[in-house]
Amino acid sequence: MFDLSDIVVKAGDTTLRYGVDYVISYENNTDFGTAKLVIKGIDGYTGTLEHEFTITQKAKVMTGITWNTKPEKVIYTEGETLDVTGLVINVVYDDDSTEAVAYSEANADEFTFSPALDTKLAATDKTVTVTYKGASLIYRAEQNPRQNPFFQGQNSF
Repeated sequence: MFDLSDIVVKAGDTTLRYGVDYVISYENNTDFGTAKLVIKGIDGYTGTLEHEFTITQKAKVMTGITWNTKPEKVIYTEGETLDVTGLVINVVYDDDSTEAVAYSEANADEFTFSPALDTKLAATDKTVTVTYKGASLIYRAEQNPRQNPFFQGQNSF
């Protein structure tokens, strides 16, 4: 944060006083980009000093993730591999903004899954953990038991 007391204006060895010996104005300082500080002498002081500076946007910091859309496939047969087609998460930032991020080949290295995408699912795999840049979400993976051909179409007691 900027404070006027951070600016020291001198004429030789004399420290000038804001509002008495000089005034300050700004140009283009309401948005990101190049702005200008203008110091102008008043009363017994004359002249103008201009200084350009850059206003940059503070980098957003990810604070978490939430669900946007869970994968299309959530019912599996034992032995199938995880399919996350359709997965979209919302990335939440420290400025309260969000960004939808859909899983794709282009950003696959930013995601991890447990069980892993290339792992054959076991009957004990009941949940899937999705991790994006260190933040995780969990969804339920339902099992579709394999049909036993011996009992298909038959009554069993």
